[in-house]
Amino acid sequence: MKIIGIVFAFVFLSSCQTSNQFEWLSGSWQRTNDEEGSQTYEYWETNGDEMKGMGCTIAAGDTVFKEDMRIIKIADKWMLEVAGPNETPVTFELTSIQKLGFEAENAAHDFPKKIFYGLDGEVLKASVSNEEMNIDFDFKPL
Repeated sequence: MKIIGIVFAFVFLSSCQTSNQFEWLSGSWQRTNDEEGSQTYEYWETNGDEMKGMGCTIAAGDTVFKEDMRIIKIADKWMLEVAGPNETPVTFELTSIQKLGFEAENAAHDFPKKIFYGLDGEVLKASVSNEEMNIDFDFKPL
């Protein structure tokens, strides 16, 4: 009887949880269009209704770039917070959210001003840009 109660409680609590609209981003990803000699990875996981991410680039066995990311809701707006390359985290407002993608912007930041993430089949596509430059990232799941 206790097992049935525990199973029922688990099923009930699971059904009451809100789904994370960014869950499609979850997982471990490896960049496929990296510069020669570099390997770039991103790792994303759900944390309630939020997402936590970490990106790093490895070259010659050393980590040459690392950043921590979060998709969080602040005052009823979804924000992408990026920490690592700058001393203080930079926040981008999600200006467009689709079922399997989003665009985030911060016009006051020098580079990037826009960040895009989207799932195209099995490929995670991302880009960072400003008025003068655009860098595309293609990731495959690990």
